[in-house]
Amino acid sequence: MNTVIACGPPRLRGTVVIEGVPNIGSTLTANISLLGGSGIITYQWLRDGSTAVADTNSYTLQLADRDSIITVTVMRSDNSGSVTSTPVTNLGHLGSTGPGGGIIFYDKGSVSDGWQYLEAASENQGSLAWASSSGHTSTNITGTGTAIGTGRANTTAILAIDANAPAALACKNYNGGGKSDWFLPGKDELYEMYKARNLLDISSGWFWSSSQYNNGSAWGQHFDDGSHCSDGGKNSASDVRAVRAF
Repeated sequence: MNTVIACGPPRLRGTVVIEGVPNIGSTLTANISLLGGSGIITYQWLRDGSTAVADTNSYTLQLADRDSIITVTVMRSDNSGSVTSTPVTNLGHLGSTGPGGGIIFYDKGSVSDGWQYLEAASENQGSLAWASSSGHTSTNITGTGTAIGTGRANTTAILAIDANAPAALACKNYNGGGKSDWFLPGKDELYEMYKARNLLDISSGWFWSSSQYNNGSAWGQHFDDGSHCSDGGKNSASDVRAVRAF
């Protein structure tokens, strides 16, 4: 008597490599090299090993993926097995939580002048005037800059002349993450925040920068349309969000 042994499809084996820059908002792709099995290939992307986030060969990282582990498992429809990628455990810094508990929104590429990244506070510090009401609404703040990297010095310069300047003072006094080096961002730093508005979950509003335009006004940033504005008087109340460099 001959015994017939039923054989299933060859077991699936091979490799799955996640390709792409793992920053929030960037797209990762599963590069597969498989042997065995004959059914349709399917994908399952997982966050922290349990939460399904996508079922295609690519996945765009979301805000919810911050500080998480991402994997993708590839299967065939003939139930011949599955192959799982090596985990992506070091998500890129952009969109991740910074040392001060804020959201990292800018990476200048390397460390210089003691910092590489900028993080923004996770919430606004209020709707505040740029200058205090004690005779400083038309005071010249000498030497404020607009370039990335000038916000901290700008904030110091403002408070050296107008010690109660509401926007700058609120940022200086903010202590998110136990850090005491927060500042009102400069014009170009604020524009980087606008470019990263999806990471920061800011969809609208007019925000003060620490960059003076003239004696009576300072630069601001519209988050609705991306435009810069310099016609807001220093006594006008606008949104304020603190930033720090590290």
